[in-house]
Amino acid sequence: MSTNLLAVAPSTSFPVRSGDARRIMGIADGLAANGVPSTTVGRNFIYRPSQGVTVKVLQRTPSKLLSGFIAWLRRGHYVEVKHCTKKWRQNFLRHIKVDEYSAIYCHFIYTYPLIADLVGGRPLVVDTQNSEFGWFQSLKKSSRNPMVHRVCDFSCQRISQILETLPANTTMAHVSDADLKEYEALRPDLRHVQTANGVDVKPRKSIPDYRLPKKKLLFLGSLSAKMNCDALKFFESNFWHELSDVTELIVAGSNPSGAVQKMIRDNRWDLRQNLSDSEVEKLYEEANFAILPFEYGAGSKLKYVEACARGVPILSTAAGACGQSTFLSFVHVSDSSNQWREQVLGRTSMESDWQQQAGGFAASHGWKAIMRETVDLIK
Repeated sequence: MSTNLLAVAPSTSFPVRSGDARRIMGIADGLAANGVPSTTVGRNFIYRPSQGVTVKVLQRTPSKLLSGFIAWLRRGHYVEVKHCTKKWRQNFLRHIKVDEYSAIYCHFIYTYPLIADLVGGRPLVVDTQNSEFGWFQSLKKSSRNPMVHRVCDFSCQRISQILETLPANTTMAHVSDADLKEYEALRPDLRHVQTANGVDVKPRKSIPDYRLPKKKLLFLGSLSAKMNCDALKFFESNFWHELSDVTELIVAGSNPSGAVQKMIRDNRWDLRQNLSDSEVEKLYEEANFAILPFEYGAGSKLKYVEACARGVPILSTAAGACGQSTFLSFVHVSDSSNQWREQVLGRTSMESDWQQQAGGFAASHGWKAIMRETVDLIK
């Protein structure tokens, strides 16, 4: 029997700006490359790789502040409260005939209760995307707000509850081996597979001059996501004083908050907003380094994978490189601003085999290769 898969992602929006959205679209493309047609339904779009994206306004969501307050009142999961609503489900069922699909791919654990009664014994994949326990614990540590602390605790409790309800025919997909082991310990009776973050890019065609007195750093990511905003704050307070005289920073992303825009102005960083794919590719060719200055993190980051595949040297904190198992020669991981400065000053060229390293990484991390094992389990 052929497999026609339905992927459910109510917390993900189009246009693709965030890491989770890029992963979700990449998974759909990887499924298609392995002969599995799929339909992905997000917050405001439906995506079929053979037909492209159809934008449908399935729901409007409350603000972050209101969502947090409701989650606090209900002792619930923050993102489940914000995105997994009856309104989304009603609109979802208007657009999708669930009986036409032979398997279901559920993005994020908190999505499962919304569609649990629609699974009907079909093979089910639940993609954790990252360690939610680790993510909320890190978020809790990064905030002094007691309400945020409580919502983080409630969210972790809710994930534990949902995990217990997953049916026996579930396969859980995880971005890293560490995440796999964490969830496998909690539900050892289920299948677990590592579905790492993938990329479908090639090594950059040219490299910038590494002998320049000021080298270009690139930070790329959604500028409304708290983790990315916190990373820029952490970079400003812990790294910029050592690098400001020898580097310039390009901050590229969408929807920067007022606080982020002020930080960028104050430090005279270069803000690039809402870039096309070709503009992003050009930025990677201009960049001497990609930076991942994260103070906390979970799972693994697409920023890391994409920079490696393009052949861009990486400066990362330990949190920025969490979940990674492949380290190329031009990847430097350290929480020391002095060591970041040494790397900037010490690099005057690229390794002679940088293209081979990047090309090998890109080939092994293409979405078709990444999804092959998951597809075999589904079939």
